[in-house]
Amino acid sequence: MLESLYIENIAVIDKAELRLGAGLTCLTGETGAGKSIVIDSIRAVLGERTGREVIRTGARSAQVTALFSALSSRAAAKLEELGLPEGEDGELMLQRSVNIEGKSVFRVNAMPVTAAVLRELGAALVNIHGQHDNHALLNPEKHIAFLDAAAGNAPLLAQYKKAHGDWKKLLRKQESLQMDEREKRRRLELLDFQIEELAAADIRIGEQDELKARLELLRNAEKLADELRGARQSLTNDEDGGAVALLNAALRQLEGAEEYLPDLAETIQTVRDAAYTIPDAAGELRGALEDLDCDPRELESAEERLDLLHRLERKYGKDEQALLDALDEANAERARISMAEERLSEITYQVSKAETEVLRLAARLRTAREAAAHGFEDAVLGELRFLDMPNAQFEVRFNPCAPTDNGTEKAEFLLSANAGEAVKPLVKIASGGELSRIMLALKNALPDTDGVDTLIFDEVDAGIGGRAARKVGAKLHTVAQGRQVMCVTHLAQIAAEGDAQLYINKETREGKTFTAVTPLDREGRIRELARMLGGLEDTAAQRAAAAELLGE
Repeated sequence: MLESLYIENIAVIDKAELRLGAGLTCLTGETGAGKSIVIDSIRAVLGERTGREVIRTGARSAQVTALFSALSSRAAAKLEELGLPEGEDGELMLQRSVNIEGKSVFRVNAMPVTAAVLRELGAALVNIHGQHDNHALLNPEKHIAFLDAAAGNAPLLAQYKKAHGDWKKLLRKQESLQMDEREKRRRLELLDFQIEELAAADIRIGEQDELKARLELLRNAEKLADELRGARQSLTNDEDGGAVALLNAALRQLEGAEEYLPDLAETIQTVRDAAYTIPDAAGELRGALEDLDCDPRELESAEERLDLLHRLERKYGKDEQALLDALDEANAERARISMAEERLSEITYQVSKAETEVLRLAARLRTAREAAAHGFEDAVLGELRFLDMPNAQFEVRFNPCAPTDNGTEKAEFLLSANAGEAVKPLVKIASGGELSRIMLALKNALPDTDGVDTLIFDEVDAGIGGRAARKVGAKLHTVAQGRQVMCVTHLAQIAAEGDAQLYINKETREGKTFTAVTPLDREGRIRELARMLGGLEDTAAQRAAAAELLGE
């Protein structure tokens, strides 16, 4: 139960604190005083979308705090499921603040949470019914949900939805396998060509780098050969004093002096070593020259090979690894297509089996819905007659359809509000006042299975008055037995049914607008009911009528 609500800097509300109790609490006040702001504040603290536009002019932030007590078993279970802390004495405090930048902070018992968590928890705490609920009545797509609630179909519907989802997945797999034969042949021909082209290339990782290095060498072979020949000649040409001849001559001269110059032994050994190694170097240069004597066709072959690899990369990938991956993928896809017939047969069997299960569960849903429809119609009619629609006729009509996420039939509510008229779809005949009463009738006809202790009706009295308003007020009072109900109303007939009444009024002080929320005692309620009954002046007659209405 919502025990208290604290609002700060929301729209025209500077600061307001509401103390709430069980039973029916009515919020009243002049149009534009801020009644809807209270409801919007509750929506905000329950996690619904709210931006910085709600912040009072001149303020930097806005806050809403809601304190709940005597939690229902559903709310306690949801708190545990979400891993949120319990408050003292079983209390639960929800808080939300919005700053001028539009950023919101959410807390549950002082623990920061996300908006999604707050919305999930809020759904177990409060149900808010407003004009958008009435609009849902005009959409036949929403009617099946009302009927399922009446039939208690939630477990069966969940089972059906899962089976339907599995069936649809299998259908998509089947569709992907049922490739057109012409398309299949075209694809196989393309894959065969790609596989042959890539396999024939005999791709090896690192080959391009090797080819580029070899091509660089081959393209400069003549220049390199000239340089190598010159170097070898410099080493071995005896006639012109090649390095080998000069070293041998120097060694002979040094060896003659070695006996007398022992300090030069290391130098002489260096020369001797050079005399031995230079011929080896000359031999290596000869081998290098022989390697450079290449077949001109090798250069052409290497260029062609590199060009082939470049063309393949433009078609299949950026490097040798990508080409090998493309070959693997083509082989795998070809295998998949080749095996498609076998897989299609298996999937077709699974589709048939899944469809049978979908239709079996759909038949159970249809039976449950049809069985519940008669009792639901009677319950709604009973509520409508109490709500001053004595000649109303209400009917649930089923229309078969292909299997959808909700079954194999659609339900539509039909109504005749007046005697002698045939039932027609709600969207074609229901007025605003009738919609309000139909919604209230539906809420009362549905079993109380949601486990939510707090209900809020935002302007459920739209379009009604007089006798019908008295009946709506009485019904709201009945709904509030054993639970908490809040109702925003403009009608004295409804407000008089409240166990408590909060007066929302707006005033201007020092050029600023302020909204206050005041709990009314009996005298206050009489004055407010007198105002709601009409008249430009507060008269004794109006107060007497208000007192009589409150007494009744």
